[in-house]
Amino acid sequence: MNNNYKRKKDPVENRRLILETVIELADNLELSQISFDALAKKCGLSKGGIIHHFHTKEAIFDTLFQETFDEYRGWVEKEMRSTNISNPSVAFLKVNMRCRDDQNYKKLMKVIFKCLANNDDYCQQWNKWFSHDIVGGLNEDDEVNVLLGSLIAVGFWTMDTLGLYALNQKKMEKILNTLHK
Repeated sequence: MNNNYKRKKDPVENRRLILETVIELADNLELSQISFDALAKKCGLSKGGIIHHFHTKEAIFDTLFQETFDEYRGWVEKEMRSTNISNPSVAFLKVNMRCRDDQNYKKLMKVIFKCLANNDDYCQQWNKWFSHDIVGGLNEDDEVNVLLGSLIAVGFWTMDTLGLYALNQKKMEKILNTLHK
């Protein structure tokens, strides 16, 4: 009997394999097009093995969103602390610019973008973070500057994630210099 599925005993490895495979599939498919069958075939685990770790596709997307969003917020916070940036949108933009050439990052951001586009709960989590950590506690003038910078950062992130327009390093530096003023 020829078994197409490989049994892997390490649950942490299986979980990571499932998440990485979803990221790969989501690079070319809509989230609704990703099935347990396609996922099982692509990652070499049984459908039951996948369901053992994630009972629903939504549980997979929830995990991907939460883990990535937590990591992303950590990067922005670290950038703000390490360079003592007073405008959080500059940290937001710098993280996007620094990671933009990492293909795994780009694929993961595409999944996050699709999650945000398809789920109000994810949008509410993003908005809560943005309202509290990015613009929260600022005076009105500073808030306007941060909002403008954030619009640039989110626009850059969206355009880069979707491959709509590629900024070269020189243009990115001009944008950062303008935001620092």
